[in-house]
Amino acid sequence: MTTAELIAFLKLRLGLVGSISDERVAGNELAFLTDARNEIRSRLALAAPMAVVDLVTLEQDVTVKERWKFPAATLDPLYLSRPREVTTRQPMNPANKLDYDHGLYIWETPRQLRVTTGWTPTGGLELDAVLMKPDLVNNGAIDLPTPCHRAIGLGAVKLVLMVNEDSDARSAEKIYEAEMDRLERIYSQLDEARGMELREALLESTGRALGETIY
Repeated sequence: MTTAELIAFLKLRLGLVGSISDERVAGNELAFLTDARNEIRSRLALAAPMAVVDLVTLEQDVTVKERWKFPAATLDPLYLSRPREVTTRQPMNPANKLDYDHGLYIWETPRQLRVTTGWTPTGGLELDAVLMKPDLVNNGAIDLPTPCHRAIGLGAVKLVLMVNEDSDARSAEKIYEAEMDRLERIYSQLDEARGMELREALLESTGRALGETIY
């Protein structure tokens, strides 16, 4: 679907339940669709991240050669895999204390890591990440695979009905949840074990950035 088709889908579904005249909806369709898109990305990031994963090539800092960062144009990561050397594609082992054990890197922030002193990755560093995405705009990228587009519309319907105190969102929520269950099953079957890997890496990197352990 295009964003215009998503808006038409949203208006059609809302028209069926008599909510299309709500002033909070008119002109704000893309905002509701964006919120629904973000919710779906977050759910798939947990259940089946391969559906929403991006390959990110890190950039070496020009002043501190051991520091590698997300490109400035890349939005913040929600979930991260272990970084790997570009040439060998071998995942790196994290350090408990950099330069004092056999680990090769440690996350300094959710957007940058530091490798052990004197070690240079072959071909650079890359990783898989689930990234935040820009708000939906007319004729812009939807940032979800095509099979997920119907779920965006259904999710937006649910959100609209939830903010309208005169509406009952329960039926819409059931339809949306059934659609999400189907998508999660499809993608999780293809995902093998990467979902657990990404979740564990997120907790590890966030814990290091915040100086605490997250369970």
